[in-house]
Amino acid sequence: MMRHAKKLLSWVIAASVAACPFVAEAADIWLAPPDPVTQHNQDFPLFFDNPAAWSRAAANIAVFSVTANYLVRSPKDVVQRQLAFLRSHGIKLDVSILAMTADKHICGNGIEGMVWPGEPAAYARQIKALGADVDTFSFDWPLTSGHTLQRENACKYSVREAAHRLGAVARTLMAAFPNVKFVDQEPPNAMSLPAWKQTLSEWLTDFQAEAGVPMYAMSMDLNWPTAWTMPAIETAQLLRGKGVKVGVFINAGGGATQTADAWTAAVKRNVCSVRATAIAPDYLEVSNWEQMRVPNLPETNPGSLTSVVNWVAAGGGCAP
Repeated sequence: MMRHAKKLLSWVIAASVAACPFVAEAADIWLAPPDPVTQHNQDFPLFFDNPAAWSRAAANIAVFSVTANYLVRSPKDVVQRQLAFLRSHGIKLDVSILAMTADKHICGNGIEGMVWPGEPAAYARQIKALGADVDTFSFDWPLTSGHTLQRENACKYSVREAAHRLGAVARTLMAAFPNVKFVDQEPPNAMSLPAWKQTLSEWLTDFQAEAGVPMYAMSMDLNWPTAWTMPAIETAQLLRGKGVKVGVFINAGGGATQTADAWTAAVKRNVCSVRATAIAPDYLEVSNWEQMRVPNLPETNPGSLTSVVNWVAAGGGCAP
């Protein structure tokens, strides 16, 4: 009787967990602010010149994400000081990098995520020379840019060919950073859901075969105005079935004319929408790559990106 009671209790607990919506505190928070090189943001240096402006947010985040372009095109002494700040505060470093290679005389020129074959290795050498402790490299749309995209000048590689190219880049990055992990960044609703799931499954298997290591995580780039919910839920299920961590970019659209307060309000609505699903991300990546009216900090400004970090960390305030 006791055995059956325990079994019944375990079923009840499992059902309750499955039905329970995502709780913000269960997810790590990553911060991917716009920088002065990639997005021409002006207040990025204040993260390191005025730490008091985001002291709470710094304590709330697990990972700080910067672009490879920023690291290699900024003054070396400035970058080294900034990297030392992150290290001293126990914040992990993610580097977002373009990694799908192509001979751009043939295809891929002007396509997001595409680079010349020698570029990733050059970036790796320069980032290594900075003394950076890179925990993760995030790949910008490699599957989408290399395989899925069908517009003019797209390379339209097979899944296997795209994985072969990305795997070669991954091995190059691991030669410089042996313990680094890899994060894919992809939109989960760029094709029909059945086709996407089959493609993603093949992609993850082929990448592991080519790179020699599995993909560590995927950050889902959700196009908020579209029907993203079911693709995101089923993508999360597929990723977890393969041992891949699930992330969601937290941002909003709205165009350049939107006010900072309106943008951050839209971001919070999007967070609440994610919480209402069964996605339960392992991490949320608070990010902004298009709305430069939104300041990065101070965190006391309710229209800033760091104020969003603190709102997410506190569990937010979604209507029931």
